[in-house]
Amino acid sequence: MSNRTLVPRWQIREPDDDPRPLETACSVSPLLARLMALRGVRDAETARVFLDGQLTDMPDPALLTDLERAAERLSEACIQGESIHVHGDYDVDGVSSTALAVEFLRAIGARCQPYIPHRIHDGYGISAATVDQFAEAGCDLLLTTDCGVTAFEALDRAQQRGIDVLVLDHHKLAHKLPPAIAVVDPHREDQGAPHGPLCATGVVFMLLVALRRNLREKEFFKDAKQPNLKNYMDLVALATVADMVPLVGTNRLLVQHGLKVLGSRRRPAIAALLGVADVRPDDPVDAVTCAFRLAPRINAAGRLEDARLALDLLLTQDRGEARRMADNLDAINNQRRQLEERILKEAQAQVEGDPDLDAKRGIALCGESWHPGVLGIVATRVMQRFNRPTVLLTDDGTSCTGSARSIPGVDLVTALEQAADLLDRFGGHKGAAGLSLERSRFPELQRRFERELFSDLEPEAFEPRIQVDQELPFEEVTEQLARDLQRLAPFGVGNPEPLFVSRAVPVRGLRRVRRGALQMKLGGGAGVDGIAFKPPLPAEEIGGTVDIVFAVSMRRFRGVDSLQVRIDDLLAGQESLKNE
Repeated sequence: MSNRTLVPRWQIREPDDDPRPLETACSVSPLLARLMALRGVRDAETARVFLDGQLTDMPDPALLTDLERAAERLSEACIQGESIHVHGDYDVDGVSSTALAVEFLRAIGARCQPYIPHRIHDGYGISAATVDQFAEAGCDLLLTTDCGVTAFEALDRAQQRGIDVLVLDHHKLAHKLPPAIAVVDPHREDQGAPHGPLCATGVVFMLLVALRRNLREKEFFKDAKQPNLKNYMDLVALATVADMVPLVGTNRLLVQHGLKVLGSRRRPAIAALLGVADVRPDDPVDAVTCAFRLAPRINAAGRLEDARLALDLLLTQDRGEARRMADNLDAINNQRRQLEERILKEAQAQVEGDPDLDAKRGIALCGESWHPGVLGIVATRVMQRFNRPTVLLTDDGTSCTGSARSIPGVDLVTALEQAADLLDRFGGHKGAAGLSLERSRFPELQRRFERELFSDLEPEAFEPRIQVDQELPFEEVTEQLARDLQRLAPFGVGNPEPLFVSRAVPVRGLRRVRRGALQMKLGGGAGVDGIAFKPPLPAEEIGGTVDIVFAVSMRRFRGVDSLQVRIDDLLAGQESLKNE
């Protein structure tokens, strides 16, 4: 099978509404108006908030169901000096939400202890055994962050042991709510909150806004300074980007303002992580930095060792200690990369060697020596390469445990519900899930996943597509365009970085750089620097002109800004654009 397994279809998007009114109302170019319309901006006020939103534009956190009840109970615990435990999760969102709650509560003098489960020893979520540990330690109030909405057994135990519980989660709810004083989750249907799908750290931030207001009304801060919540927004921005929730509405505002705090490097952990990731002091800190420089190093602790390492790093105020901790996470992350590449090669070899691949709707694999901590990453890469929902599991001799990832538009959790009779447990989001089952049941799961669970989908669903915002003559690619596009940042899920198509673009100066990337000069005259990090064609197949799908940005290198084009796809010597 060739390196280019599937050729993506390039599709030019069309806005649902006429973008021209936005040109006048917002004094922006026709292109910028079109790009905003493609991202759901329909009127001048929405455009204002999108381009220049302030935190005061954020809807009242109290619109989240149970938030005021949670703030009242937490306020009582702070005033009475009760023992508060915060139970998080081992990914970036779980660690960041725990750090956010603990740091704020300790700052106002509360008695607070964090707990992060171990991926291998504890598994996902909160267990009854952990609740017993909290009870023995004298816990009065338990906050679950990034978990809890389906932890019925554990929270029943908490009730039996006399522990009050506040659930702060953002995962899909079950058919009923867990036993708790309050369950704050953006997915609750009994609320009119316009916040959208927050990550867990965003939910915790909303609680802290309400808590501070509650305590202020009770004159808790009469003789003490109120903490500035803006100083905690670096954690919110980091987790929101890392958890891949849509960067629209409230999330966009949180990330826009949180990135400013991240960029200040006020938190020793952030400064240290940026240092080990080779982000220079004068380099901008944006969503890409969060996603590809910071998040992998924080996640690495929970994937291969203990996520408490990452939590301790986020909470430390000692810059020397932070650098030592960051160096350790960087070393663990390098181990993660090597492990990931080995498993990826093994998984791809199995898929490519399958003579029936074309007839299958999904991919389900299980390996005896595959580390569970990296299966989610590898499943994503396999899914992207073959454009099929993918399950990767590891076999420990008695059970199979791992991760699943889905293609756009295909609800993975709904599909897995059809195989619930085979699974010991599963859960997650539309695009990502975790699951476990008895080893003897894997062949049947594999058969269903590859043949039945997605059988109602049309064949077109398995054709890879690249959504393009506009066809653009390459001579219009300028520094001014790059600076205009930056007004739409931060980019991510729900607000993708604008992509363009240009045809018959002259290419010269082609050369290979590290990790298989290709650098080139594009266009006439002095040309524009272009780079393809994952070139779909070998250099020898690229001729004098190419059709390209690309993004435009300003790149900073050694303090100097320059125009750069990132090539996401290219075709040489053939018609490529298919506008549906």
